Amino acid sequence: FLLCSRPLIVVNMHFKDSLEADDVTSLRSIADLAVSSKMELVFIGEFRTRSNVQSFKTCQSVLNEEIVTTVDVKATGQSSILCPGMLDSTSFNGHSGAIKTGLSHLAIPRGWSWGGPASPFCPIWAEIKVPD
Repeated sequence: FLLCSRPLIVVNMHFKDSLEADDVTSLRSIADLAVSSKMELVFIGEFRTRSNVQSFKTCQSVLNEEIVTTVDVKATGQSSILCPGMLDSTSFNGHSGAIKTGLSHLAIPRGWSWGGPASPFCPIWAEIKVPD
């Protein structure tokens, strides 16, 4: 994406299981390249486990890790927004969260009744500073 003529690379993640060592190496090299070239990069999505988030050692979380990011209390998951390097060197202003309301519809099953959520995961968001 271009925001005010500045590039922002958003990598959407959805892991179904623990990351393999090769995947961790590839993703770390992408993060390191972004930091060295001063390119704005963000990994965002469903990381499934806390250990998957922790494998991004050179990244910091924009989203507070205490925020519950699943609609169903029985669903397991760990959604996150990760930036390579230090947060104060990025365009993120520290405001982020998860949307938890308005995610159900009458036509979606909820167990044996209706009015279920479209997904077990909440949409997550983060604000970016843009010049005036």
